[in-house]
Amino acid sequence: MSHVGGTESVYMIKLTIGEAVYITKHLLSDHSSCDPTTRVWEAYREDDHERTSVAIKDVWMPADAIPEGSQLLELHQKLRILSHLSPEQYFLTGFRSNLPDGLSEGRRKHYRIVFKEVGTPIYKLRCVSEVMRALADATRALQLLYQLGLVHRDVSAGNILLVDGVGKLTDLKFMRSYRGPINPSSPADRYIRTANFTAGEVAAAWYAYASKAHGAKHFSEDPPFRFNPFHDVESTLWIGIYILFHHLRDVPEVKDFSQVHFPYRFTKMTAQCRTIAVRCGFFSLGESHPFHAVLEVLHDVRFDLYRRYMLFESDFPNQYRFLEDEMVPLIFLERARTDTSKRKATTAPATPEPPAKKLKRTSS
Repeated sequence: MSHVGGTESVYMIKLTIGEAVYITKHLLSDHSSCDPTTRVWEAYREDDHERTSVAIKDVWMPADAIPEGSQLLELHQKLRILSHLSPEQYFLTGFRSNLPDGLSEGRRKHYRIVFKEVGTPIYKLRCVSEVMRALADATRALQLLYQLGLVHRDVSAGNILLVDGVGKLTDLKFMRSYRGPINPSSPADRYIRTANFTAGEVAAAWYAYASKAHGAKHFSEDPPFRFNPFHDVESTLWIGIYILFHHLRDVPEVKDFSQVHFPYRFTKMTAQCRTIAVRCGFFSLGESHPFHAVLEVLHDVRFDLYRRYMLFESDFPNQYRFLEDEMVPLIFLERARTDTSKRKATTAPATPEPPAKKLKRTSS
């Protein structure tokens, strides 16, 4: 990487077909956590006189993880067969990718991919109606994954982008089948979730909503704990609460709730508190409060999610039959589109970028 005129950097990506040179405009994201390290740049191709913006993602990923470009290509192909919707409506379009110079470091490998779209992460949005719209679209994207038997496993405030008014779900490198076998020795299978948005069950690795006959079970027991589609949906719920908290940080009830559910260090107690919140509810705001309607939507999502958890976990060991035979559309946040569009747009300072804390588990 070198500098041009002291202001811009040349970002060279060697592809299997020819060579493309990109000049970066600025850094969009720089997440540094134990595994992986990811940077995203806005850039343009050197020979493009119109300087059309693209996004370049540079990541160190588990050595056995499937490259995101391959995941995206396969996903787009399957969705074109499954649905009348265009895959580009809710997912990014990756058109160049490579493993630069075969670089590797222990259990990680270096990977770059170029995306056609440049979006705004949900935590940077100032308009609350845009936040809810992006969450609604991300939930639609999750529904499409579920119809293919897939789970995302890392839904976070950095992985939902707003692109030209449409929410798109990104970062598919940990996507996998929720019916597939588990390989505890695989780094890709051990890596689970961004801590701030992790479903309570996933953090604790036990079934918290099962009936008495099939009470809470640790994943090492029968049935083994598995990541299921509702865990992805719960992450969208915690994203909404996280962003709302940063808009209402001076409200005492909200501050108390945040200290419990978004602590500096995520513990088993945090996981337990999250499952209680999904069962019992969040903080409340007066009807005259500007964010009252938004919180009502999140409460409705919470109640619907809790009901579905109970249905799902009351049918062990055949719980996945509920998903396959009664696949109710999981667009819990669809109401957000109509509710927030009828209201005057509420704006607030952008939410601070969430810390890149990750959880690791020996099972998926």
